[in-house]
Amino acid sequence: MTPIPPGVPRVPSSLPPVPIERPRAAGMLGGLLLFGVGFLLAAVVAVAGHGGGPLYLTAVGLGFLGIGLVAFFRNRGTVPLPEGPVWGRPVLAGLARAVDLPAVPVTAVVYGLIAIGFLGNMLPILRGQ
Repeated sequence: MTPIPPGVPRVPSSLPPVPIERPRAAGMLGGLLLFGVGFLLAAVVAVAGHGGGPLYLTAVGLGFLGIGLVAFFRNRGTVPLPEGPVWGRPVLAGLARAVDLPAVPVTAVVYGLIAIGFLGNMLPILRGQ
């Protein structure tokens, strides 16, 4: 790392990062939640023994629509996102802060929806159905 030459003003490290644009953050969070809800609904349908049917495919389609929304809003805006994947804690915390929500519950809801959806979709496979 190159040292800062004398006379050049230093930016205090205690300044908060520039917040993500509110519409962009809302779109990305909405997409993540739609993804989680879509796959949760698909898991419920799969556990009920109707996996592969029209309702299951519609729920999976909602999940994919959510991912599409995340991709759409990810590249819209002028403020760079925090480093890491969109489901990572720093990015989720930045998105939550931009829409005035607490970061920990937002992260817990997103992780919970995705985990339950994943496990529910895997359960019929593990049971041999």
